[in-house]
Amino acid sequence: MKTLFLSMNSLLLVVGLHAQQAAPLSPEQVDAERARIEADRDREKARIEKEEADCYQRFAVNDCLRDVHVRRRVVMEELRRQEIILNDADRKRRAQEQTRDIDEKTTARTQGDELQKREAARLQSEERAKRAEQKKSASSAPGKGKGAPPPQTGASAAQARAAQKRVEDKKAFEEKQLAAEQRKAERDKALAEKTGRPAKPLPDPP
Repeated sequence: MKTLFLSMNSLLLVVGLHAQQAAPLSPEQVDAERARIEADRDREKARIEKEEADCYQRFAVNDCLRDVHVRRRVVMEELRRQEIILNDADRKRRAQEQTRDIDEKTTARTQGDELQKREAARLQSEERAKRAEQKKSASSAPGKGKGAPPPQTGASAAQARAAQKRVEDKKAFEEKQLAAEQRKAERDKALAEKTGRPAKPLPDPP
């Protein structure tokens, strides 16, 4: 009987200490407490079975068994209560860990977004500074002052050369046509002088 009450007091003390803890139990503590509760439950079952067997050796068997069953119910209910408290503490710990993980992920994502924004702003600033420097260099270069044509790229320069060549080819063709017409006119004039017929007038130049 004394052993039973000492065990009960020990169990109540442990539960009280866990209930007063500010920090949640660690996974190792939870496992240890569950093992302790299970061991206490097995030990109390064995004790009660022995007490029940002793009751059958007494004269008032029913009264003895009733007392044993009352003690059994009290012990098992107390162990169950400890188990519920332990499960609640474990759920609290898991919830806090989950909340902490979510907060850490949110913080990391926010920090990553901030880094990307700062990097984009830095690149934009560098690009603006580079364009401003190029514009300043172009305006201050010799022969590039006000009224000077903008520098041509490779494609623009090639197009300009092709257009210039077409103009020159057209001019050379027109000069060849004019020379041919003059030679024809001279031949016609010489022929007219020989035959006595007037020569055809030269066509108006285009």
